[in-house]
Amino acid sequence: RQSNMMRDFDLETFKQELLRNPSVTGVTASSNSLAGRDQLPKMEFTVGLENFTPEGLHLYDFMAVDVDYFSFYGIEIVDGRAFSRDFPTDTKDMGMYVVNETFAKQFSDGSLVGTPADIGQDYDGISKIIGITKDFNFSSLHNEVGPIVITYDQRSLSMMSIRIRPENMDKTLAFIESKWKQYVPDRPFEYSFLDEDFAKLYRTEQKMEKIVGAFPLLAILVACLGLLGLISFAAERRTKEIGIRKVLGASVAQIVLLLSKEFLVLLGVAALVAWPVAWYAMDRWLNNFAYRINLDFWTFILAGVLALVIAALTVGYQAIKAATANPVDALRYE
Repeated sequence: RQSNMMRDFDLETFKQELLRNPSVTGVTASSNSLAGRDQLPKMEFTVGLENFTPEGLHLYDFMAVDVDYFSFYGIEIVDGRAFSRDFPTDTKDMGMYVVNETFAKQFSDGSLVGTPADIGQDYDGISKIIGITKDFNFSSLHNEVGPIVITYDQRSLSMMSIRIRPENMDKTLAFIESKWKQYVPDRPFEYSFLDEDFAKLYRTEQKMEKIVGAFPLLAILVACLGLLGLISFAAERRTKEIGIRKVLGASVAQIVLLLSKEFLVLLGVAALVAWPVAWYAMDRWLNNFAYRINLDFWTFILAGVLALVIAALTVGYQAIKAATANPVDALRYE
């Protein structure tokens, strides 16, 4: 859970107060929401390589966190270490930095751990990169994971993340609110649920899911009604022909095939036209995501086969009904 917080109070004391409640299982703070609703600020950052010669000044996504952030969210450190209270320099505002794998891959000089780095080009001899995280999404999945620089800077912490147990949630929230009012009396207590924040990132996709789920069912229903009407009309128009064929020895299967094959052939032609159109539309939509599945051709074949089966059942029912009718009644039909 996340809520706005002030910069001018003792964060560690506040966190310990919350953790005294057994329903609160974790607390951390950051400058931005991990849900990615707010755009991360970009700052000029320089990495010193080759005897601390600057490689150039670059703009990178920047985030400030506290020492518990990586363990709270389960963000893996693949090289070096995360911020720690055991190292006094880590909690020096804007002193040490953790970067992600995408950032590290921009440099071909091996590990960046221990490399001098700082805002701008003025190295103070202390500021450096202390760790590299496994890439994690800090924005919508519409975007690729970009390079990010993370630092400890209590002055920039504006969001709190609090993990609570689902039992007695109302009482736990009331407890957090009371502590908030105690420590930050001049700011309203506001919160949101992180899973709901993530859901808002994909609201368009959720609406499309409902539309995509409803319209095919409606289209299948309308198509089946249309097929049923057409096969009924065809069977009625060829009533005498069906009676004569039965008298001359035609089997039920032959008559069903006679009535059905025209519609099934047309449906097959429609599927051949629909496949490339559907593939193009889905491929264009999936291109909106940085991470996407590949469209397999068998998916379209399966959809076509399913459509043929539904059509065959619809057409076959009326065709069998016409084929099993008494031929005497068919020959007397006017």
